[in-house]
Amino acid sequence: MLAHYLTRLQETPDGDGSLLDHVVLLYGGGISNSNLHIHTDLPIMVVDGGSKRGGRHLKSPAGTPLTNLHVTLLQKFGIEVEKLGDSTGRFDEISGV
Repeated sequence: MLAHYLTRLQETPDGDGSLLDHVVLLYGGGISNSNLHIHTDLPIMVVDGGSKRGGRHLKSPAGTPLTNLHVTLLQKFGIEVEKLGDSTGRFDEISGV
């Protein structure tokens, strides 16, 4: 279903490109062990159709809060936040995005 959705976004014209070119999609699970309410080692995918640095697999250091990724994405969109939930900063692997 996700592949179909991304294909549809890519096939939909939008301005100077496709809708996929103008979308950032965060996809994945919010909890890794629902019995214990553990939210580490989450499978998360960020689809940034406008990025020229795609095709990468990034692994955050153990214990990095998911909210670090959220802070980084918010800052990418010009929303200046220093902290969100249990964040400890930006997700350094994609800070240059």
